[in-house]
Amino acid sequence: MSNATTRFRPAPMTAFERQSSPTECQHCGRVELRRTVKVTDGDAVLWLGTGCAAKAMGVGLTEYRREAKAVQDAAEAAEQAARDAADRAKHAAWVAFLDRAAPPATIHTDFGPRKASVGERIKALGGMTSARAMFDAEREEREAADFLAAHANDYASLCDAE
Repeated sequence: MSNATTRFRPAPMTAFERQSSPTECQHCGRVELRRTVKVTDGDAVLWLGTGCAAKAMGVGLTEYRREAKAVQDAAEAAEQAARDAADRAKHAAWVAFLDRAAPPATIHTDFGPRKASVGERIKALGGMTSARAMFDAEREEREAADFLAAHANDYASLCDAE
């Protein structure tokens, strides 16, 4: 591994990789290492001991650790942003379902009119279990329709072949 021809850099690790990384350096062959790290040159991915990783990058151990932490922090931030976006999309789908299935009605009370709360709208659908079952059924129908629309030409060509 000559740094003159190849520039290695730290590669982000998944949570699983952090818990179950190999204990052997793929450069020097040392075994039972307490910690190995993932590095890449853009094509190949290697698991190295921290000392070999720093040498492969052509930097000292402190600089290697700084770079590795920055790469890992950026990867974890991106993973968290993706999870947050997925959560927002799920929430938006749930709110849109409630708006369709149990539109916010105006309830007249002794204190004047007010909009029905989310809890009251869920109760109007038969409770949370029932509302969730309706939401899941609607989602499955939508996914099936999307799948059929995306593969309509494939199905038509199969029917024509018969």
